[in-house]
Amino acid sequence: MSKDSDAWQLAYDGSVQPEIRQFRFEDLQAGSVYRFKVWSRNERGISDQASSELEVIAATYPPKMDPPSKVSATIDGLQSAITL
Repeated sequence: MSKDSDAWQLAYDGSVQPEIRQFRFEDLQAGSVYRFKVWSRNERGISDQASSELEVIAATYPPKMDPPSKVSATIDGLQSAITL
């Protein structure tokens, strides 16, 4: 993994639990660009790069908002209000 074009860092090597074939990245910084490369590793060694570089821009979910308590609308010049 590389963040904002910095040096590559190993994120997960699978040596402790080789049966795991997925990895969840956590604590990524929103707005930062992350690049990933994937290799396979087993008792025979490390494979050639298994995929092209993948570039991702980290984002966050928008904050949870309360639903509106009052909605108003104007239809044909008449204003209406609805309380939910």
